[in-house]
Amino acid sequence: MDVREEVKLSRTKITFKRGKTQKKKNNRVESSTADAVLNPKPLNFVKPVPARESDSEMNPQPKNQKKSKITFTLKPSAEKIIDPAQAAPVQVAPVQPAPVQAPVQDAPVQAAPVQEEDITNERLDNDDGMHVARTRILRNVLKFSKHKKHIQHNHRRITMSPGREAAIAEEKEAERKQEAERLIKEAERKKKEEAERKKKEEDERLIIEAKKKKKEEDERLIMEAKKKKEEAERKKKEEAEIKKEEAERKKAEKQEADKRERKLPKLKN
Repeated sequence: MDVREEVKLSRTKITFKRGKTQKKKNNRVESSTADAVLNPKPLNFVKPVPARESDSEMNPQPKNQKKSKITFTLKPSAEKIIDPAQAAPVQVAPVQPAPVQAPVQDAPVQAAPVQEEDITNERLDNDDGMHVARTRILRNVLKFSKHKKHIQHNHRRITMSPGREAAIAEEKEAERKQEAERLIKEAERKKKEEAERKKKEEDERLIIEAKKKKKEEDERLIMEAKKKKEEAERKKKEEAEIKKEEAERKKAEKQEADKRERKLPKLKN
């Protein structure tokens, strides 16, 4: 690489702005710097810089006077020129065959994760370099407008007229009356609903009791009818047994009478 190219690369400054790489060069003339590196002047030609009176502590520099800027430039070291006559003999190394290497396989390409773009750092097509400044100014304006509205609201609240205060008091009194009426109506409605609920529960209780009494009366009547039927059957059975016994008794008496009648003729004989 040439010395001029090295100096040129050393003077190149790389900056990063909004995600893009840009190259900026110093305002110094590169040709003069390269010439100074290639053809350095001896020390006899370098003139010492005299110190200014304003730099001393005894004579300080006034505040309104513009200070001078002193810049220091670091020069790359020039390559040492070697005389070919004094150079050591070059020894040629034996050429060795390069080792056989396996073919390098490319690593699998992985999809980079999708990242959300930052709108604030996005470079616009028509950006003139003042986008960030305009955004900051607009943000400050909005903040000041909100603060101003808050101050105006507090000022209106503090400097309220007596008529407005009376109107607000009347509105509050009207709202209080409306709230009281609403509470009274709500209490009456709840009381009415409670009375209706109790009446409904009483009616349901009476209906249930009437049904229960009717069911008990029906069961009692059924039991009485059943008992009457059983009593009638028992009486009928008893009468049947009495009639049967009477018939058997009469039959036995008749047989006894027949036997006596049969014995009478024998007695006559």
